[in-house]
Amino acid sequence: MFQQIFGFVTPIDSYLFLLINGLPHFFISDIVFLAITGISTYGFLWFILALTLRRKKGGKDLFYLTCLYIIFGIFIELFVKDIFGRLRPSILLPSAIVVGPHFAEIFSNFSFPSGHAFYSFGLLRIFYIFERKLFLPLFVFAFLVGFSRIYLGKHYPFDVIGGAMLGLFIAEILNKLYNERKRGKHG
Repeated sequence: MFQQIFGFVTPIDSYLFLLINGLPHFFISDIVFLAITGISTYGFLWFILALTLRRKKGGKDLFYLTCLYIIFGIFIELFVKDIFGRLRPSILLPSAIVVGPHFAEIFSNFSFPSGHAFYSFGLLRIFYIFERKLFLPLFVFAFLVGFSRIYLGKHYPFDVIGGAMLGLFIAEILNKLYNERKRGKHG
């Protein structure tokens, strides 16, 4: 069933991938997008930001939810990748420009959903609950993370969109469960 879904989107996805991945690659752009990808791996930058904000009002809840999301996210992301089993564009498209090391491939050669997009957009949702004034810069960062995954040759656009949507969905569920538990303790 999943192969039929990807069979339908693969021509469009491949075209968009090659369009974005085929943009000019300069030393500085490759370094910048590698850095963006690197600091967003497994929600690292989001964790550091939540850690620095934990003393503010609501900061402990933000930090706690961020940690929960990252811990659950590791298992969810790898589980979902194994279910879909979609190979990375660098494996299927000989003309893909692949920049940087293949750390992600250590854990899985599967690309759907993008873990970086999963963490970035899911944690963006959690941060939005507690730090709305940071939404715009964090949204730009999350967008650049997703873009970097395509530009660097690691994911198809649909992988990034799917990772973002799954991340938003899981963040919403986690937030609701957290609020119910919190109400139960105080109510």
